[in-house]
Amino acid sequence: MAKLKKKRVTRRKKHLPRNGVLLPAVAMIYKAFPYILIIAAVLFVGKITMSLLFNSNYFKIKKIEILSNESPGASLVIQKRLQSKNGDNIFSADIKICQTTIEKACPELKNIIVQRFLPDTLSVTYKVRKPICQVGSGYYYMVCDDATILPNPQKFKEPNLTIVTGIRISAQKLAPTKQSYKDGLKRAIAIIKEIKDSNFPSQYQDVVKINIYDKNNPVLFLKDRTKVELGEFSFKEKEPLLKEIIDELASKNKKARVIDLRFEDVVVIPR
Repeated sequence: MAKLKKKRVTRRKKHLPRNGVLLPAVAMIYKAFPYILIIAAVLFVGKITMSLLFNSNYFKIKKIEILSNESPGASLVIQKRLQSKNGDNIFSADIKICQTTIEKACPELKNIIVQRFLPDTLSVTYKVRKPICQVGSGYYYMVCDDATILPNPQKFKEPNLTIVTGIRISAQKLAPTKQSYKDGLKRAIAIIKEIKDSNFPSQYQDVVKINIYDKNNPVLFLKDRTKVELGEFSFKEKEPLLKEIIDELASKNKKARVIDLRFEDVVVIPR
């Protein structure tokens, strides 16, 4: 009998550590229970709120509002392109995709911004690109200052825009057909900007045409058909020398056929 009692005591001692671990764990759960309830309540309320926001008819897109009126034609195109968004949830509408859709449909627009106006309206604002020059390539393609070629080429040139020649345009893609053409077009635009920032057109003559077949040697044509070769220099660098040569020729009642500014020793071919 004594041996049996000892065994029972030993077994009870073995169970005591387990009870000792279990009791603190239960105490911790008991203390954390209010916080668990709060988290569960927040998650439940959040789920209900998200369900109301994304499934309620109140937040379905019912109106596409164009806030810019610079181009009525472009505004109509935007309305048609975004018409498919009607009925979509305003929170799930992808604003970036909407902007990309408009950019592709209307390359003549810039600074396109699409915004959500709760509860059911998408608004669109934009600016119209202004042409800075025109590329003569079969038709006349209007080009803005960031080298974007605008749609709707014309048969006849615009009288107040510098003509850029020496490149070919893909009418389907509205882009230069070669990378070298694109680089040359960018250089021509940089020259045109320099001319606009100077007093050369008002004091002397307009530059009516720029040939960029060789992008390393753009050739400028003045209104009186004088041919000016710039080489790798900017117009701003060579403007003072060009003025000096024109003034010297005028003092002798002469005009130049070619003024070559590529070298240190300027070459002037008179008419």
